[in-house]
Amino acid sequence: MPKFRFRLEATLRLAELALEEGLRRLALEVKRMQELQQERDVRVDAWTKAVAGQRLAGINTPEDLGLWQRYAHTCVQFVRAKEKELLGQEEKVKKCREELAEAYREAEKFRRLKEKQLRLFRLAEEKREQKILDEAGQVLFWHQTN
Repeated sequence: MPKFRFRLEATLRLAELALEEGLRRLALEVKRMQELQQERDVRVDAWTKAVAGQRLAGINTPEDLGLWQRYAHTCVQFVRAKEKELLGQEEKVKKCREELAEAYREAEKFRRLKEKQLRLFRLAEEKREQKILDEAGQVLFWHQTN
């Protein structure tokens, strides 16, 4: 019995490798985005504390108010920089997701083609075997009648 051979097996493997690579790349980009979110959250907490310190300095120690204002301003600048960096990272994640979706479609296309060809191969094999069995039955019948 002949064995099924998918002619585009190498292409299917390449598509699956591209899919795996896309998954890895997306995981790295998502991890980087989460790290940036954590860094931003730390900066936001520092800014919140600076604003609270600024309020207390305005009430209790007005001579320290200038220091707290400069610190709060610096914290805001850091928060804005992290927000900008985070937006850029979100775009990278979006692009990776789109590339991953395309790689998935490509791999799925070859998987389905392989399944379809395998079904057709099995059907042709069943027909061939049935033809052989029919011929054998005819020969037996012919021998029994003669």
